[in-house]
Amino acid sequence: MNEPSPPRFRRVADFLLSDPLVRLRPPQPTDNDELCSAINESIAEMAPFLPWVGQGYSLEKGRIWLGDVCDDHHPAPQEIAFIIEQRPANVFAGAISLNNPDATARSVQIGYWMRTTLAGQGLMTAAVRLLTRHTLTTLGFTRVEILADPANAASCRVAEKAGLTFECLITRPAPECNPPHRTLRRYVITT
Repeated sequence: MNEPSPPRFRRVADFLLSDPLVRLRPPQPTDNDELCSAINESIAEMAPFLPWVGQGYSLEKGRIWLGDVCDDHHPAPQEIAFIIEQRPANVFAGAISLNNPDATARSVQIGYWMRTTLAGQGLMTAAVRLLTRHTLTTLGFTRVEILADPANAASCRVAEKAGLTFECLITRPAPECNPPHRTLRRYVITT
C-alpha cells in the first residue's frame, strides 16, 4: 500500500486563487502602504481579537511581516500568506494565511482579517472557501482548522458559512493578553 505524499507547504505561494468576489495572491513588498492603511483603519474592530495589531500598525511592522512571508528560503515555514483583493477592481481587502502546519496529522490552520470598510460583503467567506478547497484538494492536507474568539461573532460566522463545523472550545496560552490565556472556538473541515 502506498503512503500518501506529505502535504506541500512552501513559504511563498506559487499560485493564485480567484472567484467572482475575491482574488488571493502572494504578498509583495510593495503591499506595505496598503497593508498598514487597511490595518490602521480597522484597529477598533481588530485589536480586541488580534493582539499583534496593538495601538497601531507601523510601516516598519509591515515591512518585517512582508519580508518574512515573502522569503521562500525559510527552513521550516509556518505560514503561507495571501493578500485578499476584492474583484473585479482588485482592491486590497485584507489577508488570509495557512499556518501551524502539522505534516503528521495532515492538518493546518487558516487565519484571516478583513479591512473594516469591506466587511459584511461575503469577501472573507469567499476567501476562506477558496483557500480551504485548494488546501484540501491540492496541497495534501486532510484537515483545516479555524480558531475564533467566541466574542468575534463575524469570524465565527465566516467559518460556519465557509463550511467548517464547530468542534470544541480550546484554551491556549496568550502571554500578550490579560489574563494570559484565551478560550477559542475551533472550527474544522476534513476530507
